[in-house]
Amino acid sequence: MGVDISLYSQVVGLRHGTLRDTLTLARMADEAGLRSIYFGDHLVIGQRTDRYPYGDFQAYATKHLESPWLEPITTLAAISAVTSRIRLATNVMLVPLRPAALLAKSIATLDVLSQGRTELGFGVGWQREEFEASRIDWALRNRLFYDNIAACRALWGEQPVTFSSETLSFENLTSYPRPHQERIPLLYGVRMTEANARHAATFGDGWCPHGLSPEEIREGLDRLRAAFEQVGRDPSTIIVRARPEHILCSDGRIDIDKTLQSATGLVAAGVQILGFGPLQGFESLAEIEPYLHTLAQRAREFGA
Repeated sequence: MGVDISLYSQVVGLRHGTLRDTLTLARMADEAGLRSIYFGDHLVIGQRTDRYPYGDFQAYATKHLESPWLEPITTLAAISAVTSRIRLATNVMLVPLRPAALLAKSIATLDVLSQGRTELGFGVGWQREEFEASRIDWALRNRLFYDNIAACRALWGEQPVTFSSETLSFENLTSYPRPHQERIPLLYGVRMTEANARHAATFGDGWCPHGLSPEEIREGLDRLRAAFEQVGRDPSTIIVRARPEHILCSDGRIDIDKTLQSATGLVAAGVQILGFGPLQGFESLAEIEPYLHTLAQRAREFGA
């Protein structure tokens, strides 16, 4: 059967590495045949990381408050220049923190420069402090999430563009370049409520749930498939990416076989792409390269 692998690379797990190693890691992942590489998104980090609603925040930011969070679109644009096949992703990009016109232009530019390899996960955000630092009303975050995505779809479409919503409107504008892809895949990193399913069926292309059980994912996917059918879209086209429970070896590295085994419930529930990372426990990039090739091979053999 096999599964696709997406590499979460917010932190390069080298004991003596630099942030620029991210570009080499991406090239290695590309050559190994992994589907995509993805990054999280935080403009700032507040002190109250205990409010993180999806488990242990330090599992994704190994230095806690001091972890470097590379701006995802900038980073993916750099990666696009050193790779040729791997898809460029986020999990998740915080949609309400960026004006819709800027968000649409940044993503369209990335898609053009990468020749259509963009596949983004979009989310709302969980830190009130991040919204306050950006002078954005915390209470409007969900409305901005909906409206900004709809505005991006409009700005990526036929020109000139007129758009109206509760939080923003514009008339007779042009926005070039348009994306390379006819439709940039957008995965919703939110709980799949009825409202979110309706919006995702209209403006999105899939789901990147986080911290949910296989049963919760199955229920959410049923809701999303029904919403796709209601708007006349094929539910079989839905893209689903999720991060399995990571089983670690004694050296801190992810045990590939045990972690894939832990993901069987997610795959049975409908997950097609498994997120691995961040990678830890490596002394050098030379050690990571064969690990990525093994990961790709095990993923191809998964379920066979």
